[in-house]
Amino acid sequence: MFELMMGVAYPVKDVEASHEFYSGKLGIRETFAGDGKSWAAMRVGEKTLMLVSADQLGNKPGYGAGVLFTVRDLDGVVAELRKLGIEVKQTMQVPNGGKAAYFLDPDGNSVGIFEPPRGPARPF
Repeated sequence: MFELMMGVAYPVKDVEASHEFYSGKLGIRETFAGDGKSWAAMRVGEKTLMLVSADQLGNKPGYGAGVLFTVRDLDGVVAELRKLGIEVKQTMQVPNGGKAAYFLDPDGNSVGIFEPPRGPARPF
């Protein structure tokens, strides 16, 4: 039935402000501008992050699934996010030997970052 997951759609209050956060602060490149008011899409590797007006989706911003990005240097990325004024809520070691952290976008949606373990990954 399903072959691949295309991406994730986040309900946001202000598509333009959210687009600026993801592209301006986080450096994620835009792939589809949409109309700039009701939606925009950002490409990350082979996946797409859709920013969709909460009014159009009928959802409340900040409630729902989170998105998780992999990084090579979690501590370095956390330091860079903090320099940009982004409050990193928590950093942690994960059971498989990796490290993770999360922060919130302007609408309260959870954004996670994960540094995979070096060497062979251990199962959770």
